[in-house]
Amino acid sequence: MKSKWNIYIGSITIFLSIIAIAVAVATPEVRCRLGLETNQCPEDSEMKKVDLIVQNESQQPLSTVNVEFISDGPPEPVLTDANGYAQIKIPSTTDVQITLRKDGFETKSYRIDLKKDPGLTRKYTLKSTSPLTPPTPPDEPSPVPPSPSPTEPSLTPISPISAKPPKVECKIVDEIVDRIFNDGKYTETIPVANKPEQPVSRLYVTRDNPRSVVCKIQKSFGELPLAYALPENSQLDSIVTKVYIDGKLRKNIDLNRGEALREKIDIKGASTYKLEFSVPDKSDKGDYIYVLEK
Repeated sequence: MKSKWNIYIGSITIFLSIIAIAVAVATPEVRCRLGLETNQCPEDSEMKKVDLIVQNESQQPLSTVNVEFISDGPPEPVLTDANGYAQIKIPSTTDVQITLRKDGFETKSYRIDLKKDPGLTRKYTLKSTSPLTPPTPPDEPSPVPPSPSPTEPSLTPISPISAKPPKVECKIVDEIVDRIFNDGKYTETIPVANKPEQPVSRLYVTRDNPRSVVCKIQKSFGELPLAYALPENSQLDSIVTKVYIDGKLRKNIDLNRGEALREKIDIKGASTYKLEFSVPDKSDKGDYIYVLEK
């Protein structure tokens, strides 16, 4: 009799287990974890890729910065590359704390809340902890010899100075680009066409994050000078540059690695122009495009 009860109880237990497994497999979350769901899983749709750019106080990129953040589970460390760039994947529905660490620099923590600020590119600055070198005391001024008695000045012909062409005056409409373009004087020298170039600013471009500059023209002298460069040590092979005048595509230019773009576009009578920089679809890398003196 006891053995029959054992058989009944065992059969009921097996039956209930089969029902529990069937219900669990029918649940979308479980099917996603088992790889049985063909559509995009709900958890994946909540994750966003955020690009981080870390620099020092002189706007130079900082490499090997340890980016620590907690998304789902233990902290996940990520290191920035030679361009100070790193990418993290975080939920779009909750805020995430990231911590930036690098020897010789202050450790800083920030919170990223994509619900309040949906921007997918964040730029951070770390301050150096190295002690400042005390200024060298000025040398004693050397005595100035007495000036000779004035003589009749000689008339030396002065060669005329070639005047630079006037520039277009405009107001940058894009607030983010305006902040990047005016984040202080840029001092790094870049190699372009086998010679050093001195850029005035730069923009970071990836395939998923193209950059554009939209300007409302306030004063026009008939031509728009373009001056951009992709250095010889860039990670990108090329950049696609599109020029729109009053919303119409005027020119499509491929700027290759190690090349400088210097060209003038006719903008007589135009009220706005837009420069759009994008990475070709075949590339999965990102890097800076540099703005040269026009």
